[in-house]
Amino acid sequence: MITDSKEQPSILQGLVNAQQPVGMEEVYAAVSLDLARRLRMIVGGIENGTLPADALAAVAGLPVTAFLQAFNGATWDQVRAATPADALATLEGLATTAQLMGYNGATWDRLRAALPADALATLKGLATTAQLMGYNGATWDRLRTASVFKTVSANLAGPTVVWTPAVLSFRLMKYKIDVTAEAILALAGDLVLQFYDAGAAMPIAETIFVPAVAAGGMGSWSSGWVDLDNGILSAAALNALNINLSVALAGGFARVTVAGTEE
Repeated sequence: MITDSKEQPSILQGLVNAQQPVGMEEVYAAVSLDLARRLRMIVGGIENGTLPADALAAVAGLPVTAFLQAFNGATWDQVRAATPADALATLEGLATTAQLMGYNGATWDRLRAALPADALATLKGLATTAQLMGYNGATWDRLRTASVFKTVSANLAGPTVVWTPAVLSFRLMKYKIDVTAEAILALAGDLVLQFYDAGAAMPIAETIFVPAVAAGGMGSWSSGWVDLDNGILSAAALNALNINLSVALAGGFARVTVAGTEE
């Protein structure tokens, strides 16, 4: 739009007769005269936009959300939103929370958020607190939750089986040892209770003094629950977890309870 002014007819006439610049769809001009009789002129226009297409050598047009382009290394292509599906050979579309994809080693699958539940056969969704990792000083391990619990009483010298895995290896994560109040030895002395991985001694043991006469001042004894953090994995599958008594009890017994996983 041109506002007429009799002060500068030659300039206004030039604007009226001017040709439309190449590449402009529309040209506009605004002219005003200030109090010092200086002419102020603003000229602008809307640039021709390029229609959406692939393999464009260059992108022309105003940058607007309706015309997004991505550089493929040689030319410019339209940015597309792919229809959600599994087993996509390639991933297309803008990276948004509405279309998060995960690579399964061969193709791309949609990431799903699973409803909270126990005993899930597989874990779906974004990496969350359901997959916590712990640093062991050299590498990162998955943090476990004990799911196998075993208990046994023992009073004989030597090993007593506490836990025999069905197929896999045991991982001892917690244990608790209780010795009854009537426990006695043939000769008063120390009783060592130590865990064994099959026939190999494990670095876990408890030592208590046991009298030769029942109720001779010992009373019942308990280690309480001892937490081994992420646990100790057996050296081989099918190895039994044993509790070994250094000497036989002449009375009473030791109750051993363990918790862990089989893997």
